[in-house]
Amino acid sequence: YRTIFNLKYAPTIFGIKVELYVEFFGATPNKSEAKYCLAKGWSRKPQKVEFAEINAKEVETKYKTIADELENILNDNISFKEPKEQIEIVDKLINKIYELRSDNFYKNDDYGSGNIAFKRLRANGYIDFLKNLKTKIENHSLSLDKK
Repeated sequence: YRTIFNLKYAPTIFGIKVELYVEFFGATPNKSEAKYCLAKGWSRKPQKVEFAEINAKEVETKYKTIADELENILNDNISFKEPKEQIEIVDKLINKIYELRSDNFYKNDDYGSGNIAFKRLRANGYIDFLKNLKTKIENHSLSLDKK
């Protein structure tokens, strides 16, 4: 439902896109800084962070690694490969992006280099581009063309 909601709506707070995360009652809580319960209101209010130490060089390295991999995929022109292989290539990169975030997020909270690189990739459209590319490949593989 979160995915469907996020496809339909793009909520922002003071112009900043917010990320919706659904957590079931009684589930192991995640490490997000703020939590809002629709039934009870704020259970953990967001706190202003005065200074977070971010390793900009590490963020750039992680970001560039993913950007270079996407560039390689596009330069290799995966359209000449079988659709199943194309989808595997795109899925592998999407998973790598999300792993970059989750591995780092649970170790270093919101300010880990992997999470910051993920947010930069998302803000620059890389994740949407890859998801749209996968959908395009899937749609094409389900279609019949005249011969």
